[in-house]
Amino acid sequence: MFGLGGILAISAMIIGMAVNSPAGRKLGELGAQVQASGRPPTPDQTATIQRLQERLGRATVVVAALLALAAAAMAVARYA
Repeated sequence: MFGLGGILAISAMIIGMAVNSPAGRKLGELGAQVQASGRPPTPDQTATIQRLQERLGRATVVVAALLALAAAAMAVARYA
């Protein structure tokens, strides 16, 4: 069970690095562009922001679920 928990935790880390990190960086860059322009975001920027936020939201839920399963697997292994 420790092995399964470790695999789940590593999977969560990989998803976080592969999905959340680039999406967060792009979202930050886009937010800086909007702020620097001093105007509301264009429709294209708004669509991109919404898409990135949705991607971050979905990936965060997946990572949280994987980490919860990893913790449960390791807890069960402790008493097995």
